[in-house]
Amino acid sequence: MPHLQFDVEGIPVPQGSFRHIGNGRIIAANPKLNAWRETISIKAQETATRLLDVPVTIDLVFVLPRPKSVTRRYHTVKPDIDKLTRAALDSISLERYTQILKDDSYVTDLHAAKRYTLDGWTGVHIKLFW
Repeated sequence: MPHLQFDVEGIPVPQGSFRHIGNGRIIAANPKLNAWRETISIKAQETATRLLDVPVTIDLVFVLPRPKSVTRRYHTVKPDIDKLTRAALDSISLERYTQILKDDSYVTDLHAAKRYTLDGWTGVHIKLFW
């Protein structure tokens, strides 16, 4: 099965709400979102060789920092996994970024996980199958 796989280093940023700033313009409520999307986009561009316009399965594993005071095994606090997923999918499917997926509606299967870092590396592991 053909696939595309890449890792994006950084602190994953969720795509939450947007706010209206006037004159029909809206911006992300989180000021770090655009930089995170751009980081994913750059890595996708380095890896992809063509625009995917076929049904795909996507695996996303978000690796987040573990605060020193945290002893729980699973990352059961914010950011929400659905908002992390939205940011990642938009980064690879919107024309304003590196569009390696024609549209996120081509995603037929999605697996997403969020984990605490074990070795200090944070970011997202992205794998697409078609």
